[in-house]
Amino acid sequence: MENKEKNYFIVAQKEDDSLDIDVQVINIADDIPEKLQELYDKIEKTKNVIASLTYSKDEDKKKYIGKLLTIAQVGLVAQQPEMAELAIERLKDEITIKEGGLIKNQYMRTLGIHALILLVLAVFIGIVIKGINEYAFGWAGAMAGVWLSFGIRKVTFNFNNLHIVEDDRLSTITKLLFMGLITIFVILLLKSRIIIIELGNINTSTIDTNIEGALLIGFICGLLENNLAQNIYSKAKDIMKL
Repeated sequence: MENKEKNYFIVAQKEDDSLDIDVQVINIADDIPEKLQELYDKIEKTKNVIASLTYSKDEDKKKYIGKLLTIAQVGLVAQQPEMAELAIERLKDEITIKEGGLIKNQYMRTLGIHALILLVLAVFIGIVIKGINEYAFGWAGAMAGVWLSFGIRKVTFNFNNLHIVEDDRLSTITKLLFMGLITIFVILLLKSRIIIIELGNINTSTIDTNIEGALLIGFICGLLENNLAQNIYSKAKDIMKL
C-alpha cells in the first residue's frame, strides 16, 4: 500500500498549452509505488491520444484534458490509483463513443472528395487521350475501390487507435496516388500477359479494348489495397528472380 504521507507527483494544467498536463516527479530518490507508476503511464498515453485527435474540436479536447487532469490529481496526488484507473476507463469510453463516428465520417468525407477529384480527372484524361484508356479507367476504378475499402474495413474504432485512422498513416492524397500507381502496374502485368485473369465474359488479355474490364480491375485493386502492394512486390521479385 502506498505511503500517503509522501508526495510523489505534482500535477497541474500546463501554462502554455491547454491541451497538455504538467506532471512533475518529486522525491526522485524514493521508489515510486508500482501502481502510481502504472497510472502515470496510462495518463500519459491517454493524454497523447486526446491531443492527437485530428478531427475533433479544440473545445472538446480541452474538456477531455480537463477531466483527465482531475483524474490525475486524484490518482497521483491524492494517491487513489484504483479510483483513477476506473475513471480513465470511463473517460476513454466517453471519448470513443463521441469521437469514433465523427472521425470515421470526417475521414471518409475527406477521402471521398479527394478520390472523386482524381477519379473525374482520370476519366477525363481517358476520354481525351484514347491510347491510355485502360490505365485511366483502371485508375478511376481504384479511386472508388479505396474509398469503399475504408468503409468496409474500419467498422469501429477503439480508444487506442482513434488518433491513427489508418495503420499505414498515409494522407488521403498519398494513399490514393499510391494505389493509382499500383493499379497501373497491375494493368501493365496484365497487358504483358505475365498474369491473366478471367472474370465471367471479361478476359484481361483484352483489357486495352474493354473499359469495363479496366474499371473492374482498378476497383478490385482499390478494395484489396491493404494486401495488394505486398503481393505485387513479391510478384516483381519473382519476375526479376531476386
